[in-house]
Amino acid sequence: MILRWEGTLEIETSQERVWAGLLDPAILARCSGAEGSAREIGEYRWEVPARISIGMFKLPVTLEIAMHDLVAPSDGRMTITGTGPGAGLEGRSTVRLTSIGPDRTRLEWKAESTVAGPIAKFGAGLIEPVIQRQTEGFWEEFARAVR
Repeated sequence: MILRWEGTLEIETSQERVWAGLLDPAILARCSGAEGSAREIGEYRWEVPARISIGMFKLPVTLEIAMHDLVAPSDGRMTITGTGPGAGLEGRSTVRLTSIGPDRTRLEWKAESTVAGPIAKFGAGLIEPVIQRQTEGFWEEFARAVR
């Protein structure tokens, strides 16, 4: 199952500060709902323990967050892969930052998520709003974290 969303946020801080946040594993881990700290596994790649809540179930997942195709300080891509019991998740985002003032930045994001495995079959109707809420929530929390 493939799901797509996009959004735009205006953040009251400089483009450089927002860019630095995209490369900060502590910020990315916190915004992705981590239950622990990020562990570096490569350049701009981190592993993060998390949980995904679907209805009354909380599924443990290990998220791998990778930043790539970086064009500082304006464009980049993020990949998040989640693995765990019954869960196979992959999220891809593109990010574009535009300075719209000395301390104001427009963040435009597009996200696509793929859900596979038993969780997609069992919870297809439940998973879409959960993933959408988590994706939008990630970018909203990110905007708060870099202010």
